[in-house]
Amino acid sequence: MISLLLRGMALLPSAWIEVLVMLQVYLLATVYVVKELLFEATNQGVKKRLENDIRKSSAIRSARNKSVLVTGADGTIGREVVKKLLRYDFTVHALVGDRKKAKEMFSSLNGSQMPLTLYEVDFEDPHELVNNIESHMCVNVVSQALLLHLLDPIMTSDTRVTALSSSTAWVAFFTSAVFQQDPLSYYIGPYEAYCFSKLVLSTYIEELARHRSPSFSALLVLHTTLRDDQVTGAYYEDGVPKALCSRLSEKDKMCIFKSVQRQVEEWARLED
Repeated sequence: MISLLLRGMALLPSAWIEVLVMLQVYLLATVYVVKELLFEATNQGVKKRLENDIRKSSAIRSARNKSVLVTGADGTIGREVVKKLLRYDFTVHALVGDRKKAKEMFSSLNGSQMPLTLYEVDFEDPHELVNNIESHMCVNVVSQALLLHLLDPIMTSDTRVTALSSSTAWVAFFTSAVFQQDPLSYYIGPYEAYCFSKLVLSTYIEELARHRSPSFSALLVLHTTLRDDQVTGAYYEDGVPKALCSRLSEKDKMCIFKSVQRQVEEWARLED
């Protein structure tokens, strides 16, 4: 059904594809608002259960000896993640857009006594237009992949990586031809660009895991990250792994992985 829809959309002009994706995004948003309300209504005490699961995890038992790097730490979910990590006794390194504002934001949490270090970083600068890479791809995909590449020397077998994707990836439009050419430069419109970048991010993380093999939203993020039964490389919604990338063939997944890796290696050379 989905493949037929994608084939049909491929016959339309780019402007119509963008409109259809936009409509699907708003429809998806409505569905997920209802879904979240039902999820909380039918799971009374879910916050307490998630907290209990986190506190029972092996990661929490050694929290004082562990460090966590949080990107987008001054965002709505990011700052809540930082606050909860500090409460769990982790040492936190936080990437923020404005260090001064972030210091004020976290000043109520015990000031300079906190095991918190802030780093001012702008993922859009200075490589936003390098090799004509689409800006959503720069921020949502390649910058994240580059960060993992740079951190690789200090990662251990116990290191865990959690990337925040988006359910809008479900409505991203694509054809195999896009992956065979240059998926990082693909652009139809802002809605499609955002959705597609999130699909590429989820696929890249899944492939990366395979290659490496050996408030409430923040709670779900940490529950997914710290849980003992975490599925490596999986995409989670409300704590449940979903087959988001099943829409793509193995060949398409590999094309995405190689495209991102090529760009990461090029950016890494620029950093040296």
